[in-house]
Amino acid sequence: MHYSLRHALIAALLLPGSWLAAPSSTSALTTTTSFTQSSIVAQQSGSRLPIAAPFAEYYNQRQGLRVLGGPRTGLLQVPNTAQGEQLVYAQVFEKGRIEYHPEAQTNPAWRFAYGRLAATLIEGGATLPVGGDRSSVAYRDLQAAIAPERRAPPPMPSAGGPIDAGERGIFVPVNEAQDFGNGHYVARPFWEYINRQDLFPGGWLHDVGLPLSPVIEAQVTKGSATRTITLQVFERTILTNDPQNPADFRIERANVGSDYLTAFPLGADDQAINAAIQAELGTPPAFVAQIQRVEQDVARVLMVPTTGADRSPAWLYLRKIEGRWRPLAGLVKNPGDDFYNEFKIPSQLRLNNELERSLETSALSYARSTVEPRLGIKDTGVRVDRIAGGFAKVDVLSRDGSTAVEIFARLDDTNRWTILGMPDTPEQIELGIPEVLRTFAG
Repeated sequence: MHYSLRHALIAALLLPGSWLAAPSSTSALTTTTSFTQSSIVAQQSGSRLPIAAPFAEYYNQRQGLRVLGGPRTGLLQVPNTAQGEQLVYAQVFEKGRIEYHPEAQTNPAWRFAYGRLAATLIEGGATLPVGGDRSSVAYRDLQAAIAPERRAPPPMPSAGGPIDAGERGIFVPVNEAQDFGNGHYVARPFWEYINRQDLFPGGWLHDVGLPLSPVIEAQVTKGSATRTITLQVFERTILTNDPQNPADFRIERANVGSDYLTAFPLGADDQAINAAIQAELGTPPAFVAQIQRVEQDVARVLMVPTTGADRSPAWLYLRKIEGRWRPLAGLVKNPGDDFYNEFKIPSQLRLNNELERSLETSALSYARSTVEPRLGIKDTGVRVDRIAGGFAKVDVLSRDGSTAVEIFARLDDTNRWTILGMPDTPEQIELGIPEVLRTFAG
Protein backbone atom coordinates (compact mmCIF):
# COMPACT_ATOMS: atom_id res chain seq x y z
CA MET A 1 0.00 0.00 0.00
CA HIS A 2 1.30 3.51 -0.85
CA TYR A 3 0.41 6.82 0.76
CA SER A 4 -0.02 10.30 -0.74
CA LEU A 5 1.45 12.97 1.52
CA ARG A 6 -0.84 15.84 0.49
CA HIS A 7 -4.01 13.72 0.64
CA ALA A 8 -2.98 12.23 3.97
CA LEU A 9 -2.48 15.71 5.45
CA ILE A 10 -6.08 16.58 4.65
CA ALA A 11 -7.25 13.27 6.06
CA ALA A 12 -5.20 13.77 9.20
CA LEU A 13 -6.99 17.04 9.94
CA LEU A 14 -10.33 15.22 9.83
CA LEU A 15 -9.52 12.23 12.02
CA PRO A 16 -10.63 12.26 15.67
CA GLY A 17 -8.02 12.19 18.38
CA SER A 18 -7.16 12.94 21.98
CA TRP A 19 -4.93 15.66 23.38
CA LEU A 20 -3.24 13.35 25.86
CA ALA A 21 0.07 11.55 25.56
CA ALA A 22 0.83 11.25 21.86
CA PRO A 23 2.91 8.09 21.38
CA SER A 24 6.56 8.61 20.68
CA SER A 25 9.59 6.57 19.76
CA THR A 26 12.41 5.29 21.83
CA SER A 27 14.92 2.59 21.18
CA ALA A 28 13.55 -0.90 20.58
CA LEU A 29 16.32 -3.15 21.80
CA THR A 30 17.13 -6.20 19.74
CA THR A 31 19.18 -7.87 22.45
CA THR A 32 17.79 -9.35 25.65
CA THR A 33 20.95 -8.74 27.64
CA SER A 34 20.28 -6.88 30.89
CA PHE A 35 23.19 -5.07 32.50
CA THR A 36 22.89 -4.95 36.27
CA GLN A 37 26.33 -3.70 37.22
CA SER A 38 26.29 -0.17 38.57
CA SER A 39 27.68 2.60 36.40
CA ILE A 40 30.69 4.62 37.44
CA VAL A 41 31.33 8.29 36.79
CA ALA A 42 34.59 9.54 35.29
CA GLN A 43 35.31 12.18 37.90
CA GLN A 44 38.77 12.78 36.45
CA SER A 45 37.30 14.06 33.19
CA GLY A 46 35.09 16.66 34.84
CA SER A 47 32.02 14.97 33.33
CA ARG A 48 28.91 13.87 35.18
CA LEU A 49 28.08 11.39 32.45
CA PRO A 50 28.28 7.82 33.74
CA ILE A 51 30.32 5.12 32.09
CA ALA A 52 27.63 2.67 31.04
CA ALA A 53 27.64 -0.70 32.78
CA PRO A 54 28.45 -2.73 29.65
CA PHE A 55 31.79 -0.92 29.57
CA ALA A 56 32.55 0.02 33.19
CA GLU A 57 34.64 -3.05 34.09
CA TYR A 58 36.50 -3.00 30.78
CA TYR A 59 37.16 0.74 31.20
CA ASN A 60 38.62 0.23 34.67
CA GLN A 61 40.77 -2.74 33.73
CA ARG A 62 42.18 -1.29 30.48
CA GLN A 63 43.24 2.21 31.59
CA GLY A 64 40.08 3.65 30.13
CA LEU A 65 40.86 7.26 30.99
CA ARG A 66 44.05 6.96 28.96
CA VAL A 67 42.73 4.91 26.04
CA LEU A 68 39.23 6.41 25.76
CA GLY A 69 39.19 9.59 27.83
CA GLY A 70 35.98 10.79 29.42
CA PRO A 71 32.46 9.89 28.23
CA ARG A 72 30.76 12.22 25.77
CA THR A 73 27.36 10.52 25.40
CA GLY A 74 25.09 8.26 27.35
CA LEU A 75 24.36 4.67 26.39
CA LEU A 76 23.58 4.49 22.66
CA GLN A 77 22.59 1.89 20.10
CA VAL A 78 24.31 1.75 16.73
CA PRO A 79 23.96 -0.60 13.75
CA ASN A 80 26.06 -3.75 13.91
CA THR A 81 27.50 -3.80 10.40
CA ALA A 82 28.43 -7.46 10.74
CA GLN A 83 24.88 -8.47 11.66
CA GLY A 84 22.66 -6.61 9.21
CA GLU A 85 20.08 -4.40 10.96
CA GLN A 86 20.87 -5.67 14.46
CA LEU A 87 21.79 -2.95 16.94
CA VAL A 88 24.53 -3.04 19.55
CA TYR A 89 25.14 -1.00 22.69
CA ALA A 90 27.73 1.76 22.33
CA GLN A 91 29.07 4.84 24.11
CA VAL A 92 31.15 7.68 22.66
CA PHE A 93 34.20 8.89 24.59
CA GLU A 94 36.78 11.58 23.83
CA LYS A 95 39.04 9.18 21.94
CA GLY A 96 36.59 6.79 20.33
CA ARG A 97 33.33 4.88 20.42
CA ILE A 98 33.30 1.55 22.24
CA GLU A 99 30.72 -1.07 21.27
CA TYR A 100 29.44 -4.22 22.97
CA HIS A 101 29.18 -7.28 20.70
CA PRO A 102 27.72 -10.17 22.73
CA GLU A 103 27.75 -12.42 19.66
CA ALA A 104 31.58 -12.58 19.68
CA GLN A 105 32.32 -16.11 20.90
CA THR A 106 35.80 -16.88 19.54
CA ASN A 107 37.55 -14.51 21.93
CA PRO A 108 35.76 -12.93 24.94
CA ALA A 109 37.88 -9.79 24.47
CA TRP A 110 36.27 -9.30 21.06
CA ARG A 111 32.97 -8.52 22.74
CA PHE A 112 34.33 -4.99 23.05
CA ALA A 113 35.20 -3.21 19.82
CA TYR A 114 35.99 0.35 18.77
CA GLY A 115 33.94 2.02 16.04
CA ARG A 116 35.50 3.18 12.77
CA LEU A 117 35.19 6.86 13.65
CA ALA A 118 38.58 7.88 12.24
CA ALA A 119 37.70 6.52 8.81
CA THR A 120 34.28 8.19 8.99
CA LEU A 121 35.80 11.59 9.82
CA ILE A 122 38.27 11.32 6.96
CA GLU A 123 35.82 9.99 4.39
CA GLY A 124 33.28 12.62 5.48
CA GLY A 125 35.77 15.44 4.85
CA ALA A 126 35.78 16.86 8.39
CA THR A 127 37.78 20.10 8.58
CA LEU A 128 38.73 19.72 12.25
CA PRO A 129 42.44 19.69 13.21
CA VAL A 130 44.15 16.39 14.01
CA GLY A 131 46.47 16.10 17.01
CA GLY A 132 46.07 19.51 18.64
CA ASP A 133 43.99 22.65 19.11
CA ARG A 134 45.38 23.70 15.74
CA SER A 135 47.16 21.50 13.25
CA SER A 136 48.69 21.58 9.80
CA VAL A 137 46.67 18.41 9.12
CA ALA A 138 42.86 18.22 9.06
CA TYR A 139 40.86 15.02 8.71
CA ARG A 140 39.95 15.85 5.11
CA ASP A 141 43.65 16.28 4.30
CA LEU A 142 44.12 12.60 5.09
CA GLN A 143 41.89 11.45 2.24
CA ALA A 144 44.88 11.38 -0.12
CA ALA A 145 47.03 9.63 2.50
CA ILE A 146 44.64 6.69 2.81
CA ALA A 147 44.21 6.21 -0.94
CA PRO A 148 45.23 2.70 -2.13
CA GLU A 149 47.96 4.12 -4.37
CA ARG A 150 49.81 5.35 -1.28
CA ARG A 151 50.38 1.78 -0.11
CA ALA A 152 53.91 0.41 -0.34
CA PRO A 153 55.00 -2.95 -1.73
CA PRO A 154 56.28 -5.53 0.79
CA PRO A 155 60.00 -5.35 1.67
CA MET A 156 60.49 -8.85 0.30
CA PRO A 157 58.56 -10.55 -2.52
CA SER A 158 55.87 -13.14 -1.87
CA ALA A 159 55.85 -12.49 1.86
CA GLY A 160 52.93 -12.02 4.17
CA GLY A 161 53.01 -9.84 7.22
CA PRO A 162 53.65 -8.34 9.61
CA ILE A 163 57.34 -8.04 8.62
CA ASP A 164 59.99 -6.35 10.75
CA ALA A 165 61.80 -4.06 8.32
CA GLY A 166 64.27 -2.55 10.78
CA GLU A 167 64.45 1.25 10.74
CA ARG A 168 61.57 1.44 8.26
CA GLY A 169 59.22 -0.03 10.87
CA ILE A 170 56.85 -2.99 10.73
CA PHE A 171 55.35 -3.69 7.33
CA VAL A 172 51.65 -4.63 7.51
CA PRO A 173 49.70 -5.68 4.41
CA VAL A 174 46.37 -3.89 4.18
CA ASN A 175 44.18 -6.99 4.32
CA GLU A 176 42.83 -8.90 7.30
CA ALA A 177 44.34 -12.19 6.17
CA GLN A 178 47.79 -10.58 6.46
CA ASP A 179 48.93 -12.41 3.34
CA PHE A 180 50.55 -11.02 0.20
CA GLY A 181 49.85 -7.46 -0.93
CA ASN A 182 50.79 -3.83 -0.55
CA GLY A 183 50.49 -2.11 2.80
CA HIS A 184 52.05 0.43 5.14
CA TYR A 185 55.04 0.59 7.44
CA VAL A 186 53.89 1.10 11.03
CA ALA A 187 56.31 3.23 13.03
CA ARG A 188 57.98 1.10 15.70
CA PRO A 189 56.69 3.22 18.66
CA PHE A 190 53.16 2.82 17.31
CA TRP A 191 53.67 -0.92 16.81
CA GLU A 192 54.88 -1.39 20.38
CA TYR A 193 51.91 0.61 21.66
CA ILE A 194 49.19 -1.30 19.79
CA ASN A 195 50.68 -4.62 20.90
CA ARG A 196 50.25 -3.80 24.59
CA GLN A 197 47.91 -6.46 25.97
CA ASP A 198 47.08 -4.32 29.00
CA LEU A 199 45.53 -1.73 26.67
CA PHE A 200 44.31 -3.82 23.73
CA PRO A 201 43.42 -7.33 24.95
CA GLY A 202 41.67 -8.22 21.69
CA GLY A 203 44.90 -7.83 19.75
CA TRP A 204 46.07 -5.00 17.53
CA LEU A 205 44.15 -6.13 14.44
CA HIS A 206 40.81 -6.27 16.28
CA ASP A 207 41.20 -3.32 18.64
CA VAL A 208 43.10 -0.85 16.45
CA GLY A 209 42.75 -2.22 12.94
CA LEU A 210 44.88 -2.13 9.83
CA PRO A 211 47.09 0.87 9.08
CA LEU A 212 45.45 3.08 6.46
CA SER A 213 48.22 5.63 5.89
CA PRO A 214 51.98 6.04 6.05
CA VAL A 215 53.49 7.99 8.95
CA ILE A 216 52.76 11.72 8.52
CA GLU A 217 54.41 14.75 10.14
CA ALA A 218 52.25 17.57 11.48
CA GLN A 219 52.76 20.94 13.16
CA VAL A 220 50.29 21.30 16.02
CA THR A 221 49.47 23.82 18.72
CA LYS A 222 48.62 22.56 22.20
CA GLY A 223 47.68 25.43 24.45
CA SER A 224 50.32 28.06 23.71
CA ALA A 225 53.02 25.62 22.54
CA THR A 226 53.71 24.67 18.93
CA ARG A 227 55.13 21.19 18.41
CA THR A 228 56.11 18.80 15.65
CA ILE A 229 54.44 15.41 15.96
CA THR A 230 53.97 12.35 13.78
CA LEU A 231 50.69 10.58 13.23
CA GLN A 232 49.37 7.49 11.50
CA VAL A 233 45.83 6.53 10.55
CA PHE A 234 44.40 3.14 11.51
CA GLU A 235 40.92 1.75 10.91
CA ARG A 236 39.66 2.54 14.41
CA THR A 237 41.87 5.39 15.56
CA ILE A 238 44.61 7.84 14.70
CA LEU A 239 47.80 7.51 16.72
CA THR A 240 50.05 10.48 17.47
CA ASN A 241 53.64 10.60 18.70
CA ASP A 242 54.59 13.77 20.56
CA PRO A 243 58.25 13.68 21.70
CA GLN A 244 57.59 16.52 24.16
CA ASN A 245 55.06 14.52 26.15
CA PRO A 246 56.18 12.50 29.20
CA ALA A 247 57.86 9.28 28.07
CA ASP A 248 54.92 6.99 28.87
CA PHE A 249 52.43 9.27 27.13
CA ARG A 250 54.22 10.12 23.91
CA ILE A 251 51.89 7.82 22.02
CA GLU A 252 48.23 8.86 22.24
CA ARG A 253 44.97 8.22 20.46
CA ALA A 254 43.57 11.31 18.76
CA ASN A 255 40.27 12.71 20.05
CA VAL A 256 38.23 11.10 17.28
CA GLY A 257 35.20 10.62 19.56
CA SER A 258 34.83 14.28 20.47
CA ASP A 259 35.66 15.29 16.90
CA TYR A 260 33.05 12.88 15.55
CA LEU A 261 30.32 14.49 17.68
CA THR A 262 31.49 17.94 16.56
CA ALA A 263 31.66 17.06 12.86
CA PHE A 264 28.47 15.00 12.84
CA PRO A 265 26.40 16.37 15.73
CA LEU A 266 23.15 14.81 16.83
CA GLY A 267 20.50 16.74 14.94
CA ALA A 268 22.83 17.73 12.08
CA ASP A 269 20.21 16.66 9.52
CA ASP A 270 17.40 18.70 11.06
CA GLN A 271 17.50 21.60 8.58
CA ALA A 272 17.55 19.26 5.59
CA ILE A 273 14.63 17.25 6.99
CA ASN A 274 12.54 20.38 7.58
CA ALA A 275 13.40 21.65 4.09
CA ALA A 276 12.21 18.36 2.59
CA ILE A 277 8.91 18.64 4.45
CA GLN A 278 8.39 22.24 3.29
CA ALA A 279 9.28 21.34 -0.30
CA GLU A 280 6.56 18.68 -0.28
CA LEU A 281 3.83 20.56 1.60
CA GLY A 282 4.64 24.18 0.90
CA THR A 283 5.52 27.11 3.17
CA PRO A 284 4.07 27.83 5.62
CA PRO A 285 2.67 24.37 6.29
CA ALA A 286 -0.55 23.87 8.24
CA PHE A 287 1.20 22.08 11.08
CA VAL A 288 4.25 22.14 13.32
CA ALA A 289 6.87 19.54 12.38
CA GLN A 290 8.69 18.13 15.41
CA ILE A 291 11.59 15.79 14.65
CA GLN A 292 11.48 13.03 17.25
CA ARG A 293 14.32 10.74 16.26
CA VAL A 294 16.79 10.08 13.44
CA GLU A 295 18.33 6.61 13.12
CA GLN A 296 19.95 4.70 10.25
CA ASP A 297 19.11 7.46 7.72
CA VAL A 298 15.42 7.37 8.66
CA ALA A 299 13.66 10.22 10.45
CA ARG A 300 10.42 10.14 12.38
CA VAL A 301 8.60 13.47 12.61
CA LEU A 302 5.60 14.33 14.77
CA MET A 303 3.17 16.50 12.77
CA VAL A 304 0.89 18.66 14.92
CA PRO A 305 -1.84 20.48 12.91
CA THR A 306 -2.21 24.24 13.48
CA THR A 307 -5.57 24.64 11.70
CA GLY A 308 -8.91 22.86 11.74
CA ALA A 309 -11.04 21.53 14.55
CA ASP A 310 -8.96 18.40 15.05
CA ARG A 311 -5.48 19.12 16.40
CA SER A 312 -4.51 15.53 17.09
CA PRO A 313 -1.05 14.62 15.78
CA ALA A 314 0.12 12.31 13.03
CA TRP A 315 3.56 11.08 11.97
CA LEU A 316 5.70 11.45 8.89
CA TYR A 317 8.67 9.23 8.05
CA LEU A 318 11.51 10.28 5.77
CA ARG A 319 14.56 8.44 4.44
CA LYS A 320 17.87 9.87 3.25
CA ILE A 321 18.41 8.61 -0.31
CA GLU A 322 21.61 9.58 -2.14
CA GLY A 323 22.19 12.40 0.32
CA ARG A 324 18.66 13.86 0.12
CA TRP A 325 15.80 13.46 2.58
CA ARG A 326 12.58 12.24 0.97
CA PRO A 327 9.17 11.51 2.55
CA LEU A 328 8.41 7.80 2.49
CA ALA A 329 4.65 8.25 2.57
CA GLY A 330 1.93 10.55 3.73
CA LEU A 331 0.98 11.36 7.27
CA VAL A 332 -0.13 8.36 9.30
CA LYS A 333 -2.13 8.33 12.51
CA ASN A 334 -1.62 4.76 13.60
CA PRO A 335 1.15 3.09 11.59
CA GLY A 336 1.01 -0.68 11.82
CA ASP A 337 3.10 -3.63 10.74
CA ASP A 338 2.01 -3.31 7.10
CA PHE A 339 3.32 0.25 7.00
CA TYR A 340 6.52 -0.56 8.88
CA ASN A 341 7.29 -3.56 6.71
CA GLU A 342 6.50 -1.85 3.41
CA PHE A 343 8.84 1.03 4.13
CA LYS A 344 11.41 -0.95 6.14
CA ILE A 345 11.19 1.29 9.20
CA PRO A 346 13.93 0.46 11.76
CA SER A 347 12.50 -1.14 14.87
CA GLN A 348 13.63 1.65 17.20
CA LEU A 349 11.58 4.20 15.19
CA ARG A 350 8.32 2.30 15.55
CA LEU A 351 5.65 3.46 17.96
CA ASN A 352 4.62 1.88 21.24
CA ASN A 353 7.57 -0.35 21.97
CA GLU A 354 8.33 -1.34 25.54
CA LEU A 355 10.93 1.33 26.24
CA GLU A 356 8.66 3.99 24.77
CA ARG A 357 5.85 3.05 27.11
CA SER A 358 8.30 2.89 30.02
CA LEU A 359 9.54 6.41 29.29
CA GLU A 360 6.03 7.82 29.13
CA THR A 361 5.03 6.03 32.34
CA SER A 362 8.07 7.36 34.22
CA ALA A 363 7.59 10.86 32.85
CA LEU A 364 3.90 10.93 33.72
CA SER A 365 4.62 9.73 37.26
CA TYR A 366 7.16 12.54 37.69
CA ALA A 367 4.73 15.07 36.22
CA ARG A 368 1.99 14.09 38.67
CA SER A 369 4.23 13.87 41.75
CA THR A 370 6.55 16.83 41.15
CA VAL A 371 5.50 19.12 38.30
CA GLU A 372 1.83 19.49 39.23
CA PRO A 373 2.45 20.58 42.87
CA ARG A 374 5.24 22.92 41.78
CA LEU A 375 3.18 24.63 39.07
CA GLY A 376 -0.20 24.36 40.77
CA ILE A 377 -1.82 22.47 37.89
CA LYS A 378 -3.64 19.15 37.59
CA ASP A 379 -4.43 16.42 35.06
CA THR A 380 -1.21 16.77 33.09
CA GLY A 381 -0.25 14.57 30.15
CA VAL A 382 3.11 13.85 28.57
CA ARG A 383 4.54 13.67 25.06
CA VAL A 384 8.10 12.78 24.15
CA ASP A 385 9.66 15.69 22.31
CA ARG A 386 12.97 14.20 21.15
CA ILE A 387 15.28 11.25 21.78
CA ALA A 388 18.98 11.52 20.97
CA GLY A 389 22.26 10.29 22.37
CA GLY A 390 20.73 8.12 25.09
CA PHE A 391 18.70 11.05 26.46
CA ALA A 392 15.09 12.18 26.04
CA LYS A 393 13.25 15.47 26.39
CA VAL A 394 9.59 15.11 27.38
CA ASP A 395 6.87 17.77 27.22
CA VAL A 396 4.54 17.93 30.21
CA LEU A 397 1.20 19.00 28.75
CA SER A 398 -1.51 21.10 30.36
CA ARG A 399 -5.14 20.14 29.99
CA ASP A 400 -5.46 22.33 26.88
CA GLY A 401 -2.58 20.47 25.23
CA SER A 402 -0.01 23.25 25.57
CA THR A 403 3.46 22.54 26.97
CA ALA A 404 3.67 23.49 30.63
CA VAL A 405 7.30 22.50 31.16
CA GLU A 406 9.98 20.20 29.74
CA ILE A 407 11.67 17.41 31.68
CA PHE A 408 14.66 15.25 30.77
CA ALA A 409 15.45 11.56 31.09
CA ARG A 410 18.47 9.33 30.53
CA LEU A 411 18.51 5.67 29.50
CA ASP A 412 20.40 3.80 32.21
CA ASP A 413 22.36 0.56 32.20
CA THR A 414 19.35 -1.65 33.02
CA ASN A 415 17.36 -0.41 30.00
CA ARG A 416 15.28 1.88 32.22
CA TRP A 417 14.75 5.60 32.03
CA THR A 418 16.05 7.79 34.84
CA ILE A 419 14.16 11.07 35.14
CA LEU A 420 16.61 13.97 35.47
CA GLY A 421 14.00 16.57 36.34
CA MET A 422 13.95 20.10 34.98
CA PRO A 423 17.62 21.19 34.85
CA ASP A 424 18.46 24.66 33.60
CA THR A 425 20.80 25.14 30.65
CA PRO A 426 24.11 25.02 32.59
CA GLU A 427 22.95 21.85 34.35
CA GLN A 428 21.89 20.33 31.02
CA ILE A 429 25.40 20.88 29.70
CA GLU A 430 26.96 19.44 32.86
CA LEU A 431 24.74 16.37 32.64
CA GLY A 432 25.94 15.76 29.08
CA ILE A 433 22.53 16.29 27.49
CA PRO A 434 23.06 16.62 23.71
CA GLU A 435 22.79 20.13 22.31
CA VAL A 436 19.88 19.17 20.06
CA LEU A 437 17.79 18.51 23.20
CA ARG A 438 18.80 21.47 25.32
CA THR A 439 16.55 24.38 26.21
CA PHE A 440 17.91 27.89 26.38
CA ALA A 441 15.31 29.74 28.42
CA GLY A 442 15.94 30.29 32.10
